Amino acid sequence: MAGRPPSWGRWVALLVAGTVRLLIRAPRLLLACVPLGALLVLLAPVPLVSRMISITDLQDPSNYDRLCMLEAGLTMVKERPLFGLGLEMVERRYPIYRSPSAPRFEVPHLHNSFLQLAAERGIPALLAYLAMSWASLRAMYRGYRREGGSRGPRADLYLGGMLALLAFNVAGLFENNWGDTEVQRAALFLLVLPFCLMMEEAPGEADMLPDRPEGDPERI
Repeated sequence: MAGRPPSWGRWVALLVAGTVRLLIRAPRLLLACVPLGALLVLLAPVPLVSRMISITDLQDPSNYDRLCMLEAGLTMVKERPLFGLGLEMVERRYPIYRSPSAPRFEVPHLHNSFLQLAAERGIPALLAYLAMSWASLRAMYRGYRREGGSRGPRADLYLGGMLALLAFNVAGLFENNWGDTEVQRAALFLLVLPFCLMMEEAPGEADMLPDRPEGDPERI
């Protein structure tokens, strides 16, 4: 396993986020991406193309190792679906659940944020995270549309936050992003971003008070 190239999950996340951006801002440009993608494959170095093809190769040691982690993680969730194994217990108990043919006897995590969350803290915790992500993504998209799309004064904030959170979750299918404290803090910021922007849109309490005539002792 040592010496292998880094995970391609980040590139998959970038591709998904870029595609969604084009769908929202310039859907016609997606047609131009098809020949550009084909040209990239034709002109790319052979090692790079081989690595791209290996993503779908189930015989690849890295891919097979992830399948073994997936199987072990699902068994953990099936055994303790409500509360999971407990914090930091997945790494400790992985040797008990691993497949006999798994390349590694020990792993630091399951290389999947969602599976790790369910195995460690239970299915309700996973559903809560998915609900938070969906609510935030929906709020950012609605805010983007409400302010006039790309012409809105805060279009970049809404669209950028939405794409960043989407990319974070897509990359979480390949790595335990939620388990990294520094990355988790950034994700928490993205989760609350649309609601902070909505608070700025709401009228202040002073604006909602009825006007009082001058000389009124209660007038501020």
